[in-house]
Amino acid sequence: MKKKIFCFIPARLKSSRLPNKMILKLKGKRIINLVHDICKKNSLLDDVYVATCDQIIENISKKNNAKVIKTSFKHQDCISRVVEAVRKIGSQIKSNDYILIVQGDEVCISNKMLNNFCKTIQKKNLDYFNLLSKINLKKDLNSDSIVKCAINKKDEIIFMTRYGIPYEKNLKLNKIETYRQTGVIAFTKKTLLKYSRLKKKYLEKYESIDMLRIIENGYKIQAFKVKKRMIGVDTPKDYREVKKILN
Repeated sequence: MKKKIFCFIPARLKSSRLPNKMILKLKGKRIINLVHDICKKNSLLDDVYVATCDQIIENISKKNNAKVIKTSFKHQDCISRVVEAVRKIGSQIKSNDYILIVQGDEVCISNKMLNNFCKTIQKKNLDYFNLLSKINLKKDLNSDSIVKCAINKKDEIIFMTRYGIPYEKNLKLNKIETYRQTGVIAFTKKTLLKYSRLKKKYLEKYESIDMLRIIENGYKIQAFKVKKRMIGVDTPKDYREVKKILN
């Protein structure tokens, strides 16, 4: 039986580097609505939800005809917020169905990209997936706000860090494939709930990368690679850059 894919878009106003970014505008829409509408158009997603702790985001999303699940203010990361939302929905989502997380600031996501990602999820039938974007600019490689990934021959992510991978002063990016993590992640419901019970270990705390919890506990993350440069809106600089690209 084909597994269903449920999409959750975690969002909050109190982002540390760019507060209120979810309600800024791109292409004439609030960022949260822009991302929701891209996901909602995808025919391979069985349902789409916005998961938020903020009344303002809830109101804006509902006016945009989005389904909203209200979550606690205590969450410091997107995955724990989605865990709460998934638990609130309950048995509507089966344990082997997939939970697709698209962070609310992933404004460069496209319908085609989501289609290919969802098809890969269904075909490979693994526990953990993360969409990765090719790094073509040295400024991205050197930015500590961008999470870089080391990948093995099976396209499994073996490490994530905010430092450049590989580290080489004279690195020529066109001669080596280097990838960044994006906020587009997929778990089965069963493995998402398992993740929530795993303890944070040293590398996750040191790097402040929640997906390292999976690797540190001995599990594998399958990479889905795209050539497009993805820019999550984390900082005012990101917002200015994306605004030039999208508007």
